[in-house]
Amino acid sequence: MASKADRARARKARTAQAAARAAADRAGGVVPSAKASGAPAPKRPAASAADQTGLEMLRDKGRITLRQFDSGRRYGWLWRNAHTCGGPARVADLSRAGGGGGDGPPIGDEAVIWIASIRQELGELDACLRGDEDDSLLMIVAMICGAGMRPREITSLQRETEQIEAALRVALDLVGRRLRELGARGVTG
Repeated sequence: MASKADRARARKARTAQAAARAAADRAGGVVPSAKASGAPAPKRPAASAADQTGLEMLRDKGRITLRQFDSGRRYGWLWRNAHTCGGPARVADLSRAGGGGGDGPPIGDEAVIWIASIRQELGELDACLRGDEDDSLLMIVAMICGAGMRPREITSLQRETEQIEAALRVALDLVGRRLRELGARGVTG
């Protein structure tokens, strides 16, 4: 049974995630950084280390660049929206619901198109991460960028954590390159 503090942290995390999703929705899923040059992200104090996602923690420790962080954030936004919108039955419910306003996801026929475009873009990014033998890059990006896990939550061994971080940097470079290609074709939102 979860303690009172655990429930409070979980509630705070859900609130922060909802606020982040709303901000990302307004910004089209990507909040442009001041320096997307690939330079290491500047270190800055966090409100609380426990409130940070794995991607934010790696950015704040200078282990990924701002460009990699932006790529990971876009992937995470797509992953969370593709996985929280539900399956075909949920999409059908949204399409019957009629129009809605506000900052949330669209409702009605727009919802079907919106979810399909998110899933298509996520599929494009997943395809660039799939390997011949295994999908380890895809799994690492999904766990850290999508689910918000930290490398230490995936494994407690220092060496494996370092290997996960190295693989994540490679994967985020691949995702960034693919996002730029999709953006040049006018596919990304």
